Amino acid sequence: MPSKVLIMASDLNDLAFRASRTIKPRTDRPARVYAIPRGGIPAALAMRAHKHFDLVDEPQDADYIVDDLIDSGDTMARVSIPP
Repeated sequence: MPSKVLIMASDLNDLAFRASRTIKPRTDRPARVYAIPRGGIPAALAMRAHKHFDLVDEPQDADYIVDDLIDSGDTMARVSIPP
């Protein structure tokens, strides 16, 4: 079993800032982000403190998908929209 990692508030803020920098604004509208229910919602809200983007309710409406972790990839496979 993997060991647990303790993340302090300052670490979370730094990680959210770094993640938010990957979201590139569009010229015609703000970027759209779909937060995976449960874990992705607090992650997206923490990122939103550093970058303006719109949260959308459906993954097919999003430019970016945010989750709190990636392990097996099953969640991403369920919500990803083929190009």
